[in-house]
Amino acid sequence: MKRVGIVTLDGTSNYGNRLQNYALQQTLEQLGYEVDTLVPKFPETETLKEKIERWIKIVSQESVLSFIGKVRLQLFERKYPELRKKRNVVFDNFTERYIRFRKSGKAFDDMTTLCQWGEEYDYFVVGSDQVWRPAYIANNKYYMNFYFLQFADISKRAAYAASFGISELPEDMVTLYAPYIKDMVNISVREAAGQKILKESFQKDSELVIDPTMLLTKEQWLSIANEDCVKTKKYILVYFLGNIEKKLEQEIKTFANDNQLEIINLAKAKGNSAYISGPAEFISYIQHAQLVCTDSFHGTVFSILLHTPFLAFERSFSEMMSRIDTLLDTFSLQARKVRSIYDVNNVLECDFLETEHILEKERRKAVEFLKSVLV
Repeated sequence: MKRVGIVTLDGTSNYGNRLQNYALQQTLEQLGYEVDTLVPKFPETETLKEKIERWIKIVSQESVLSFIGKVRLQLFERKYPELRKKRNVVFDNFTERYIRFRKSGKAFDDMTTLCQWGEEYDYFVVGSDQVWRPAYIANNKYYMNFYFLQFADISKRAAYAASFGISELPEDMVTLYAPYIKDMVNISVREAAGQKILKESFQKDSELVIDPTMLLTKEQWLSIANEDCVKTKKYILVYFLGNIEKKLEQEIKTFANDNQLEIINLAKAKGNSAYISGPAEFISYIQHAQLVCTDSFHGTVFSILLHTPFLAFERSFSEMMSRIDTLLDTFSLQARKVRSIYDVNNVLECDFLETEHILEKERRKAVEFLKSVLV
């Protein structure tokens, strides 16, 4: 049996990361491959000065609001360490049960470990998630080599639904990325913006494919859902990664009251048991909601997969919206992208009939891409 190594971000407490990792693993296994997700341990090489310089670069590459969001997350973890710890345990349990990792035993200061892996596997697939986002990998030679599969023979490299995470690549990043992109073959991306970056900045063609999570069926996802968290009362699920404006927050409360619905907020920590949820609970909360209000890409994806009415709100981090725009365009659901909960008539109803037809077509296209590169 041929072996495939998945290279993706190690988002140990991120719903989308864990679920896309699991989905790609399952899809590749269904195609007949033995699959591991590779997690090398990189050395800590940055000085304090270099860390500060990198953060300054992040602010210049992304919006100030995005930077503030990262700082807020770090402050939250300091303020609620016990909540974060409990949530991490739930994520760890999911990961240990469903995802097969191969980790390097110790940090290495050269490419030896990766080159050994390069010999042991028949193919490597980098993706999905924001594996090529400058803020995550740029200016770190270990990350750049890893996420562009430099340790493997060119014939073994493929990208599935890879994402730059931003709509435009700054000129200095184009120069930095050029030699790495040049050596990448068989590229597929998740967003139209990524396809545009590859074509205009690097003269590289690529395939536009759906996120790995959409390769699995509703029934497959429900088979790993944790129904223990299901509420007996009807509810609206709220899941925002950015800030919820006070006006919108009040709109959701008013709508919930008018329709005799509770509100469950997955991102709110204080006094909220739902916050201590992992990927299996995330699926169940979406499955049983009367409505999902979100600015999250994977919150939107799973609403579509599970046929749950949803509203996708503009995120305060504008560069984050390209993936949702591509998703809604692909599935003819642009009307569900809103600024107000009252922008859509019959909010609690959503016709997914056409969506299913499109999804079947996109799945076939994606699987054909994987089959064509893993030969």
